[in-house]
Amino acid sequence: MRTPDVKLLGSDLAPRAILSDAVSLRYSKRFCGAGELRLVLPADAQAIPAPDEYVLCGGELFVVDRVERSTLTGETVVCGRGALSMLSRRIVQVPYVHRISVEGAACALVRAYASTLFSAPLTIETPQGGDASQLVVEAGDLCERVVTLVSSVNKGVSLTYDASGFTFAVTRGKDRRLSNSDENDAILLSESFGTIGGASETVDRSRYANKIYVRGSMTSDGNILLASVNAADYSFPDGFDDSSEPLREGYVKSGIGVTMFTTTDRYGNRVFDQNGYFDALYERGRRELADRRIAVSIEASLAGSAEDAVDTGDICTLSTPVSSATSVLVTQKEYRYENGKALCTAKLSAIA
Repeated sequence: MRTPDVKLLGSDLAPRAILSDAVSLRYSKRFCGAGELRLVLPADAQAIPAPDEYVLCGGELFVVDRVERSTLTGETVVCGRGALSMLSRRIVQVPYVHRISVEGAACALVRAYASTLFSAPLTIETPQGGDASQLVVEAGDLCERVVTLVSSVNKGVSLTYDASGFTFAVTRGKDRRLSNSDENDAILLSESFGTIGGASETVDRSRYANKIYVRGSMTSDGNILLASVNAADYSFPDGFDDSSEPLREGYVKSGIGVTMFTTTDRYGNRVFDQNGYFDALYERGRRELADRRIAVSIEASLAGSAEDAVDTGDICTLSTPVSSATSVLVTQKEYRYENGKALCTAKLSAIA
């Protein structure tokens, strides 16, 4: 695995220098979220990045957010986050009273709130398909809202940069399991085949819930609208059988007002669309359930052909004694270069 070129770009994205003298380099790429960068430069480094400048390596763009110099060694530690973090800004509540897919909503949010954030042109790729539903996006951080929306339907997001500018897209990984090798090259992740090593599994039940109560607003007659949403009524990517689990309840305030579902008819009467409102509450509950699944994650080093072949978003076949999972989604790849050695690791999430 060859050490990638590390390029320093100014805050205006103009090339500044090639950082060829790095002591160590570590960066990650995520399927749905911003990756991270940690770069250590020697005391006599020819160029030092500054906060809000950019580092380009391995085809990934990172925004520098912290630079620290060691008083003992003189080395400079540069930390940054993936380009997707540039979407971090406050947004207000956005109602999509007309039915829209979560993928379409994510792109619409970026189009509405992020067009002025970049010093280069921004292209938004319109997603195809997706199940439409009544959506209300809560106020908060744009990046977090987009990631939460898209991850709830097992999709990813990317914000890439090249000479023509930035491109935002909702992405779908390739199915590269042995059972579906017609369209894409199949990948088997297994110690026996020399494609992974040092695998370990973590099962996190701390946030799990299989029933969510969603509190709505109060109507004009003083009634509080409440929806109960059961995980067993939905199909989630992990394929887990929620009906076999003891009841684990959760509660969330929707923040969805009745005003946006209230219209005036031709006689001047106020008409409340109760069905549409409850559809929005149920969708809010579904997304909360999707965020509170039992998380089965596997971490392993990639070896052999898998180092270059596996990409984030790929769905692969897994065979390892440390886990009963046989299908996994590659949620992150991390690259480390230090002391002349290179290591590539991956985080995998069990799916059905």
